[in-house]
Amino acid sequence: MLDLDYPLLDSIEFYIRQPDGWKKILTGDRRSFASRQSFHDSFAVPLKGTSVHSLIYIRIQTESSLFVPLYLYDRDSFENHKEGLNLFHGIYYGIAFSLFLYNLFIFLSMRNESYLYYILWIFSFASLQAFWNGHIFRYLLPESGEMMHPAGSLLMFVSLSFSVLFSMHFLNFKKYLPGFYKPVIFFAGILFFYAAVSIVIPYRFNVIFANVISMSGIILIMFAAGYVYLKGLKAARYFILAWLLMFGAVIFINFQSGVSVFSDSVMLYGYQTASAVEMLFLSFALSDNFKDLQFKITKIQEDLIENQKLTVEIIEASKERLERQIAVRTKDLEDAKDEAEKATELKDKFISLVSHDLKSPLLGILSLMDIFEEDPENKRIDAATKKRLTEQLKSSTRTLLDMIDQLLNIGRLKTGKIKITPEYFDLQEAADEAILLLSGIAAEKNINMLNHVPAGVMFFGDRMLIKEAVQNLLSNAVKFTNPEGFIEIYIPENEMNCFAVRDNGVGMDPKMIEKIISQRSITSVGTASERGSGLGLIFCMDIMDDHSGSIKIQSLQGEGSIFTIYLPKPENAVLIVDDNDAVRKSVRSFFAEKDCYILEAHDGIHALEIIQNLKPVLVVTDIHMPELGGFDLLKEIRNIPATADLPVIVMSSGPSSEQQGSGGLGEVLEELGADGFFLKPLDKELFLKKVDTLVHLKKKHEES
Repeated sequence: MLDLDYPLLDSIEFYIRQPDGWKKILTGDRRSFASRQSFHDSFAVPLKGTSVHSLIYIRIQTESSLFVPLYLYDRDSFENHKEGLNLFHGIYYGIAFSLFLYNLFIFLSMRNESYLYYILWIFSFASLQAFWNGHIFRYLLPESGEMMHPAGSLLMFVSLSFSVLFSMHFLNFKKYLPGFYKPVIFFAGILFFYAAVSIVIPYRFNVIFANVISMSGIILIMFAAGYVYLKGLKAARYFILAWLLMFGAVIFINFQSGVSVFSDSVMLYGYQTASAVEMLFLSFALSDNFKDLQFKITKIQEDLIENQKLTVEIIEASKERLERQIAVRTKDLEDAKDEAEKATELKDKFISLVSHDLKSPLLGILSLMDIFEEDPENKRIDAATKKRLTEQLKSSTRTLLDMIDQLLNIGRLKTGKIKITPEYFDLQEAADEAILLLSGIAAEKNINMLNHVPAGVMFFGDRMLIKEAVQNLLSNAVKFTNPEGFIEIYIPENEMNCFAVRDNGVGMDPKMIEKIISQRSITSVGTASERGSGLGLIFCMDIMDDHSGSIKIQSLQGEGSIFTIYLPKPENAVLIVDDNDAVRKSVRSFFAEKDCYILEAHDGIHALEIIQNLKPVLVVTDIHMPELGGFDLLKEIRNIPATADLPVIVMSSGPSSEQQGSGGLGEVLEELGADGFFLKPLDKELFLKKVDTLVHLKKKHEES
């Protein structure tokens, strides 16, 4: 018999070579118990008819710990082993059942909460042991393999919850540790809540979380028990011994994995033996405290009788307050659930990225360090080899640092530490800055980086984050472009509010593009063996998500790739045109309470470029400006069909007499098509009234 003695493996495939071919046997806790080759809690496969030198392959897939204790028995030895194991389990569950019945009888007599939580803990903990030993699968869920891990997760956290409640009541936190009483109750409630939702969370994460809670909880409970013992609760000595024994067993089992100092029997039976002794010690502690508990019950009953009227009055007076607290607590739990789900999603994503993408550079660094360690005096490594290895070490380190920076950026963006601050910015300037930052690594491969974005093309978004996105796309393009290649940033024809990064690199096939879009991550190697982790592209996509924008990927394998960034165009943009910075700032302040975006230009030429690109709803312009003044700007606006109806308000610092009489400045501007004229300094109230008649701009506090 070949026995794989660990009941919590999801899917197991045995491939046994026989004279007439390969024999395939499928088993695991995801399959029905009736389908097993041998009806035992472990996964045993009979090898009858198999030669001594037969080849056996085993394939295992599981969400639980990948623990593979493999034993080869003859039939008699196998049955003797299983009989001994069943006898041990029978003794263990017999002890647990006896203690359960004994303390249930006491609870029914005394109605003490400590006994209630103790028997509930025994029941849930023994059920958890039955899950770990495979008995639940064998006897309760023989046809429901998919329920195994949810059942195990539920039992783990229910057991933890009852152990917390039992410890709190037995150690009498209300009396000895009043400051911790409510927090502990709340924590137990959180554990019960998590027990309910744990059935939809992967089992491996539940095991890690349960281990952390168990280890830290046992330490805190022992400290609390020591404090209570010093305060006079003598029965706490048994309590301390019980948890100290369990703590030692957990440490021993966890740190003995893979160490052959002790026998398999010690490893197999040690944890359950320790838990059985723990149950006995806790029962002793309850019995030792029996008289004191009876006295307290009597005293409580007397107090209840004497204070019955007062209690009713307090309850009535507190009813409304408690209802409010329950409503607040319910809202807090809902918020905590949402936060936990978001944190879990982000944690899963980060764990996946870190485990997959940080492993290669770390292994590379370790391998190079091993080479240097094996030859500390450089006797076998010549100067050229040492230089090459050093460059490889530096390259792996730079790659690792770059990935860590990207992970930190993604984390800060997701947790809100990076705030989106949208504004109008010149795309050509932002692209020039990104190209300058990457010009060094592009020069190493003699790659030509070109900025074909016309001057004055304005986009609306967070300038620093958009530049970061451009920089990441350029960096990826450099990695996957061959030497002597080219990369360009340009505005696509017949497209609105977008720009693109194009290269003539190695390109991608449709399957790889689909993988990038669906998984948002793909690890690959550049044309000069640069490692691409996909983190930069993830950061770009997250930036676009937070801008309500998108990224479109086009590529042909061997011909290059195009990454197009689409940004939404905001509404209610107001353009202020003046060559004086102070005047623009003053007019800008008038719109502080309006729901609009302010764009500024220093002359008429700049203003026309902005108008054509961003289509503002209102233009406020000065008359006297270099290059192109207000008169000519107004004429240009009215002569272009797309902007002929654009509202324009003109302002001037000329004397008021210019407005008087026929042929005055005001009349001239009106003939040219101006919708309003004001002298500087502007009258804010009159100015805003005129604005309201021309365009509808909501106030910020009216936003829904």
